[in-house]
Amino acid sequence: MIHWRFLLFICLSVLQLNSCSIEEARNQKNRKLVVLSDYLEPQDSIIFKSFKRQQDIDIEIIHLSTDKMIGLTRNKKYTADADIIMVKSIYDVHRLSQQSILQQIVFKNELSEKGRKYVSTKYNYFGFGIDPFVNVHQTSKRTSMNSDLVNKDFINLLDDKQRTVFFSPILKKMSRVKSKQWIKRVINHSINDLSILDSNKQISVLTTYSDYKQNNLYRKKAFSGLTFPNSTKNGTFYNLRTFAIVEQTENYSMAKLFIKFYLQTKQNQELTKQLSVLPLQKKTDSFREYSVRQDELIQFFTLTNRILNILNNDK
Repeated sequence: MIHWRFLLFICLSVLQLNSCSIEEARNQKNRKLVVLSDYLEPQDSIIFKSFKRQQDIDIEIIHLSTDKMIGLTRNKKYTADADIIMVKSIYDVHRLSQQSILQQIVFKNELSEKGRKYVSTKYNYFGFGIDPFVNVHQTSKRTSMNSDLVNKDFINLLDDKQRTVFFSPILKKMSRVKSKQWIKRVINHSINDLSILDSNKQISVLTTYSDYKQNNLYRKKAFSGLTFPNSTKNGTFYNLRTFAIVEQTENYSMAKLFIKFYLQTKQNQELTKQLSVLPLQKKTDSFREYSVRQDELIQFFTLTNRILNILNNDK
């Protein structure tokens, strides 16, 4: 009898130790969040030092194009090693959502009413920063309205994805025929040659707020400032910086805490300042955002692309 009890005690002790080691290993695994991003580099993990310190967690950034994210996350083994996706353009959020890569998230009453304006349960993203489309200039002569772009030449530094986002509100506001005509006139006045800045001091540049803040070009060329077009009327068009959670991530709860943390006013202002975009809660006095929600504009991306392709082929 004593021998049986002794063996039982040994077995229970071994099971308990093994259970503790498994739980400890599981907790260790959960002590890291992996962020996939097309604009952040591995060394940029320092940007998230406040969250890392609060949660005692490591954050690893893997720099990938959206195309590679789509390819790699189809491999379920790889998906299990990724938690959060941060891409530069809302256009790519749409692409990722179409591939069913993003986790459906419901925060219910955990976000402020203002914060919920930038959340889409349809496309599974959480906006955390605003990147307006701006005009920058070397003289006091400014492009204050988007309608000015159909009447005079300007330098267009928007890439293809940014152009889709920029033109989509036009599809929302106008008929398809009028939208195509408006976009065609803008394209006809678009110049992609930066060298013209040396000979024409009056010409303005269409770009993004983040590009203006980060690109040394504007300081070298002595640009005097920037304008938020349409800010006094319908509001300035903008791109949205977002968080999304990878579908079936093992660190869902921690990823959710990460998003909640950086949607808080103080942390949101710190993060967006480092990324050279505008925070959700407090923006500049000269900027008023276009009132239509981004998830309402996403549905026009496909049609906008189709029109742009037709116009480019007609050149």
